[in-house]
Amino acid sequence: MYKFSQASEARLWGVDERLQEIARLALSRSRIDFGIGFLGGLRTASEQYDLFLKKKSKVDGTTNRSKHQEGLAIDVVAYVDGRPRWEKEYYYMLAGTILAVAAEKGLPLRWGGDWDSDNDFLDQTFNDFGHFEVANVNHNQE
Repeated sequence: MYKFSQASEARLWGVDERLQEIARLALSRSRIDFGIGFLGGLRTASEQYDLFLKKKSKVDGTTNRSKHQEGLAIDVVAYVDGRPRWEKEYYYMLAGTILAVAAEKGLPLRWGGDWDSDNDFLDQTFNDFGHFEVANVNHNQE
């Protein structure tokens, strides 16, 4: 059973409590270790704008606000043998666990590997495999 590091716990500060609970429960059930990425929780408009300029987000934080700015999104990082991994296979498995826990808890989430939630993973124009956001608020792709 995995537990979040102090850094990951700190990054959950300001995130919606339901989303925090889902992340912790998913981690305790996951076959893959994961943490909350740097800037993976609550973000300022300035932090969001910097990510937009680096083309790591589709929203600029001012004209279009990110769900991260509202505490309604998290970004996770998969760890294998204590090292961060970016291969999408790990994120497909994490998405299954995180989305299942969210469904169990009654909080619909949208995953950055399937923005339109149609289970077609090849129709995305922007993949953000570590991104999970509360789905009942209408926003653009992160």
